[in-house]
Amino acid sequence: MLRSSTKSAGLALGRDYVGFAHLVAGKAGLRPESLAESKLATRLFYDAPTPGASAALDEALAQIPAKLKRRYLPVHVSLPDAAVQAATFELEQLPKTHAAQIDLVRLRFARLGVSAAHVYACQPLEREGDKQLLFGMAAEASWQKLVDQALARARIVPWSVSANACRQFNRFNDRLTQTSGALVVLAPDTWSLWLWDARGRPRYARSRWRLANESHSDIALEVERLIVAYVQGDPARSVARVHVLAGGEAGAMAAALDARLREPCVALSAEGETAEAARGSASAESCLAAALER
Repeated sequence: MLRSSTKSAGLALGRDYVGFAHLVAGKAGLRPESLAESKLATRLFYDAPTPGASAALDEALAQIPAKLKRRYLPVHVSLPDAAVQAATFELEQLPKTHAAQIDLVRLRFARLGVSAAHVYACQPLEREGDKQLLFGMAAEASWQKLVDQALARARIVPWSVSANACRQFNRFNDRLTQTSGALVVLAPDTWSLWLWDARGRPRYARSRWRLANESHSDIALEVERLIVAYVQGDPARSVARVHVLAGGEAGAMAAALDARLREPCVALSAEGETAEAARGSASAESCLAAALER
């Protein structure tokens, strides 16, 4: 439904930046009308929320043109991947109501060491044999509250809130899910790995905050370790192809992955007018993926 809209917007939050993309209808589909990025005076998603973090986010959101607020405009908000936990749970039986599914996701995340102070979302996936699959996400409640309140003060009503890697998986879904695979996503402050099976169902996800001294080779080594552990965990699992989305770091990240993997990885990127508009903005891939959400 959202792809048929003539206008859409994406807002990408990072630890020290906010990216914004406004798309309008063009001859070849939605094209960027505007693309902007604001740096934050105080970091977000670091320890507990503070008044300074709230004020910094308010200041950044104030840069969004007033004419785009309080309009019938789909605004999709992306959180940094390292601020969101994602997992696919195999179940004997799927609860019938959404509320019961959320309760089960909360319980399963607790078993993984995720505290109860989170907000949860979930979506049933196509079943696997006699197993029901339930995809879940968890974001820390205190930071989610800070973001929600800042959006409300800025008069921005989000149509959806999700993680950047989830947006990217949706954005390139038709291309990615031709076979089983992996997607490595680099943002300025995080990196993430998503794995899916031959039927395009997400089966594993991990995200990390990027360290100041962490090289592309370091990330590639950890990606290799995670992929090997995933495949060896079940004889039925496979990763036929590895994709990378890393903006201006794509070449270096792809080279590091190629040095560790059996086959060359596939680089993903925006195309046409979108690609041209994305140059020079570290958050461009994230906010464009949000704006293109289905």
